[in-house]
Amino acid sequence: MTKITVPEVLPLMWAVYERHAAGCCAHIVVDDDNIRDSDAEFCLEQAKEQGHKDCIVLCEALVKMSPTQRHKLYRADRPPYIPDIVKAMQR
Repeated sequence: MTKITVPEVLPLMWAVYERHAAGCCAHIVVDDDNIRDSDAEFCLEQAKEQGHKDCIVLCEALVKMSPTQRHKLYRADRPPYIPDIVKAMQR
């Protein structure tokens, strides 16, 4: 499976945050730092069940990432429109 880079996934994550500040279907990875392969696969299943197209795209990328990459994504800055208090809670 081809790995994907964190900079490639950031815009996908930001697109989900634009719709849902809590990370929606991917929240257990991008908000809670659950970075195992099974966590990413669970998120993808949830996104497909919910029919959230932007979450499906993000979660497909998460499945391609290594746990280390997922942790870097978790630590990445959030888009500027998310209130500072939310950013502080995500650190």
